Amino acid sequence: MSKMKAAIASVLLGAAAMTTAAPAEAAIKSLSTSTAGPVVQLSAAAMDIGTAIRAHGPATGSFTDDYFFDLIDGNSGDFEASDFIFSGQVTTLGIDPLVASIYRLGSGASSFIGQIVLGASNPSGMATYALLAGSRYEIDVTGTVTGSAGGAYSLSVEPNQVTAPVPGPGGLAVAIGGAGLIMAMGARRKRQMGLAA
Repeated sequence: MSKMKAAIASVLLGAAAMTTAAPAEAAIKSLSTSTAGPVVQLSAAAMDIGTAIRAHGPATGSFTDDYFFDLIDGNSGDFEASDFIFSGQVTTLGIDPLVASIYRLGSGASSFIGQIVLGASNPSGMATYALLAGSRYEIDVTGTVTGSAGGAYSLSVEPNQVTAPVPGPGGLAVAIGGAGLIMAMGARRKRQMGLAA
């Protein structure tokens, strides 16, 4: 019986050590603006975050910016965009509308994944989309500069690995305790059958 107690104690201590381990640091990477050279690679396992910050002058008018990334692993991504709007009596910084669309690039055709539409009334937005590991993605940002001093925006993509829930230390302790009770009941039954024979 003491061997079983020792085994249960070592499993519980191991589970407690895993839950108190320090989290890994996220790697922030600039999204690629062209596919001519190497494209930035994002990994959910490495906790990568792809980012871009861009400003346009007041004479820009309408614009289109393209960004690219390769998803190494993971199966979803948090996609966030912000329109930096600064206004007093006159809007000095602003882009209205600002549309950030994400596409999965394939051989010959691209697949629309989703978009975030921003402007003066909603300057930031976030969405989570299903992504396919081993694929290249394009983020298309279009807008019209409305600020007297121009406009600026930022966007980020953070890949995730969505998995089935893993029981925490409490659930693990209950499972181990239940297994211990079943083993104890089996041992007791075995002893009782040995006495009856």
